[in-house]
Amino acid sequence: MLALAAGPPVPPRDEDLTTVKFAQTATSAGMFDNEIEFTVTKAGPAEVTVLWTTGAANIAAGSDSTHATLNVDFTMSRGSLFFSATEISKSFSVPILKPGTARSKTKLFQVGLAFPPFDNHGGAPVELKDNSKHAVGVILACDPSDATVFGKVCK
Repeated sequence: MLALAAGPPVPPRDEDLTTVKFAQTATSAGMFDNEIEFTVTKAGPAEVTVLWTTGAANIAAGSDSTHATLNVDFTMSRGSLFFSATEISKSFSVPILKPGTARSKTKLFQVGLAFPPFDNHGGAPVELKDNSKHAVGVILACDPSDATVFGKVCK
């Protein structure tokens, strides 16, 4: 009986690899906005389904910000995005609660991406970029003495 030696796995060629990531690491909304829109991008030839969900921010809040509270500042949301082989960008929105409410501090929450369990994408090599599979939703606190927060003009 002849035994074949197994070699190291062959990495996919760059042109075969499909990557999925958030377009921005943080997206903000003014105090009068009803939602925050997030954009996910895909590069590569594979058809891909990606899941998204909101949650508590897993980042350090600064002196001018704090973590947003579920069902007070934003709603628990989840969904899926399907990218055909030729699609490169899709967006989804997370509802903001109590638009127009003056907030003493900017509020932060997190949105994450994942692939559905047991989905092998037709055998195509697909990956979520480690440094961009999470994004932060920023609900701006508008203080008239500070016209801009996180680079966005308060309404």
